[in-house]
Amino acid sequence: MPQPCKVVFYMPMPSGWSNREQEALWDKPHTQTPDLDNLLKALCDAVMLNDSKVWSVRAEKRWAYQGAIEIVPVEEDT
Repeated sequence: MPQPCKVVFYMPMPSGWSNREQEALWDKPHTQTPDLDNLLKALCDAVMLNDSKVWSVRAEKRWAYQGAIEIVPVEEDT
């Protein structure tokens, strides 16, 4: 994982939701379980042998039609 980085967890909407419900929530913040900190911990454990090297991550959860994870390097704050 690049450092520092931004991680976006795209949470899939239930297939039982109507098209209207899905369109209304697409790309909006996801405020339900699973918790953001749990997702981030699972990601770091899965992709890094030594996740103690992680020092800066900006993370968020958003509703999406399909689940995905986006990891983008960001410029270091000065």
